[in-house]
Amino acid sequence: MNELIRTSAAIIGGEEQQTVNARELWEKLESKQRFSDWFSNRVKDCGFSAEKDFCFINLGSKDGRGGHNRKEYWITLDVAKHLAMLERNEQGRKIRDYFIEVEKNARRSECELNNRLSAAIPIIRENERLRARLEFAFHFLPKGKPGEINENGEKKTQFRRGYYTAGKGRSVTALIERIEQPGLFDAVELKEIAGRIA
Repeated sequence: MNELIRTSAAIIGGEEQQTVNARELWEKLESKQRFSDWFSNRVKDCGFSAEKDFCFINLGSKDGRGGHNRKEYWITLDVAKHLAMLERNEQGRKIRDYFIEVEKNARRSECELNNRLSAAIPIIRENERLRARLEFAFHFLPKGKPGEINENGEKKTQFRRGYYTAGKGRSVTALIERIEQPGLFDAVELKEIAGRIA
């Protein structure tokens, strides 16, 4: 879709909204009135209010050549559509249709993003569970190269058997075989990864 008129984000009424520069809209509508008259009349006739339907910045004078009260107004897309229709000309209808299309595209993009996030959440959760299980399994894997001995004179590559148990709402308990006493297991609570493994 070709850009007919620029839209930008602005805070109006305490929330971020898509807006249009009122002066740019006025130019595109090819209104015969002066901008200040056109805008103030439209605001009055339609009952628009600042910080609900539009916001503005007071720019002051430009190079000392008058314009001491020059303000730039940003209006919501709903207000822009309303103003476009009030012009009752082909350009006004074209601009209104353009804004409707802009809103549709924004909603479509937001919907697609939400769908992608929803699809990714189970994958992220499964990755977390797998990461926790790998972290847990790390304690049972051999460490070192075949034949290496640790500082206690034990083989670094000796495997340790282990199991874990968990029920809904309970912490994970690991049963880890002792290296020095094969066949004997220590019960270790793994609270920090309980939620991720279960």
